[in-house]
Amino acid sequence: MESTTADRLQELVKVLGAKSVSAFAASIGVRSTVLANMLGGRMSKPSFDTLEKIKAQYPQVNLEWLVMGNGSPLLTRTNTYALPPEPAPTMLAEPPIKPLSKPAPSQAEAAELRAALAECQKELAAWQEKAETYRQLAEDRQTIIELMKKAAR
Repeated sequence: MESTTADRLQELVKVLGAKSVSAFAASIGVRSTVLANMLGGRMSKPSFDTLEKIKAQYPQVNLEWLVMGNGSPLLTRTNTYALPPEPAPTMLAEPPIKPLSKPAPSQAEAAELRAALAECQKELAAWQEKAETYRQLAEDRQTIIELMKKAAR
């Protein structure tokens, strides 16, 4: 007998180690009645919003399994979606070094400049991490859309 979305959702709650359906609902930020309606048969499939919340909280969940029953509940290295290769960094030619007309900075000024540079590098890394997170969320949304289209057929 083929499992239903409700069956797979119930199994997912167990696989993820949630103490209850209510605890799982709270962890993804939905009311427990939403999941209870799916499990009780009043609602047949999770909404796009619910799928997004599950994926955001539990990125290891295989949404294709949850929606369609294909594969296993959790993603493994063999069934994760391939990421596009990152573009190779472009190297800019450095401008010729011009001699400074003022004296080199003191040790205190140099230390201050190094600290400012380190702070800028930390901020850049944080922004790059945010950009990667948003790229991944966009990719996950596209995956959800494709799965919902398959499910609607």
